[in-house]
Amino acid sequence: MKTVLSDLDVLVTSSYVSLDSIFYESKTNRCTVLASDSHTRYQLIFDDTIAFRMMDEREMYEFWSSNIEMVTSIEGAALQKVEAGGWQGADDHIRSSIEDGFFCRTPGRVAEYLMVTGYECLNIISLQPLVTAVALQAPGDEV
Repeated sequence: MKTVLSDLDVLVTSSYVSLDSIFYESKTNRCTVLASDSHTRYQLIFDDTIAFRMMDEREMYEFWSSNIEMVTSIEGAALQKVEAGGWQGADDHIRSSIEDGFFCRTPGRVAEYLMVTGYECLNIISLQPLVTAVALQAPGDEV
């Protein structure tokens, strides 16, 4: 199955983005991701997380192989939605359990997302994240 991605405008940056930490709380099924670029620290809160996985560039082949199709191209988009294919496309039991609500409180509202940096890739099935951004202080700046 062809993997189709679309850019999300919730996290667009013109700088290199790094993943700083991932915290999963099993009691609430919330995944909190901290990422940063040279100017800003981002907090992404994924509610109703069903699954997530970290991959390095060797394991990202399923997304960057020759059959990938970019739906849109916002330069610097660090977070993309997987429209077709991807993890759900490879695992029918995951897709069917999402559709009938077996894994989540909000059936039909979760989707698969992909966040790529230079060295790793976060693949997550969840609600679309709430993103907050805080400007990083330059050295020498006072609070």
